[in-house]
Amino acid sequence: MATVDYQVSKHFYDRLNQRFNVPVSEAQKWIRRFFANAVKDHCEENGRKVLFKKDNIWVVTVPQQNILVTVYSEDRVADKLTIQNVEIKQAISQALKQLKYQVIKRQSQQNEVAIREAQLYNQAIAHARNNRFLDQKYASLKAQMVPIMYNQAKCEDILAEIEKIENY
Repeated sequence: MATVDYQVSKHFYDRLNQRFNVPVSEAQKWIRRFFANAVKDHCEENGRKVLFKKDNIWVVTVPQQNILVTVYSEDRVADKLTIQNVEIKQAISQALKQLKYQVIKRQSQQNEVAIREAQLYNQAIAHARNNRFLDQKYASLKAQMVPIMYNQAKCEDILAEIEKIENY
């Protein structure tokens, strides 16, 4: 995989720094080293997301838009925690359900706004009479999709973390 063909999302940089203490200035080197020996591990949703793995580290990509979305590791300190008290487990479970609801609701609201904006761009594209205007609107629509993908990746990361905690 040629990583030069991929855009690196802000979310990816944030997670790379947070989880592996790699500063932005060193990120491109880290990405090249990772993909030098990484293998395609998983493909989801008709190829919409592709995961690459190396040494218990995964990188999530969106090949259609050439974006590196996020990076994470199998080893987490939280994976080793156990909770014995039933009342505490129930309280945590209830709080996690509420948090999951809030995350999904917030993401749905953000998606609704983004979808309305995308519909306006699509209408403008459908009614375009000259190619220059069409190219401008298409570029705007494409740029509009990047923050949507970023927000969706953040939401999926949060929900995955909540699910991990729930499964204890």
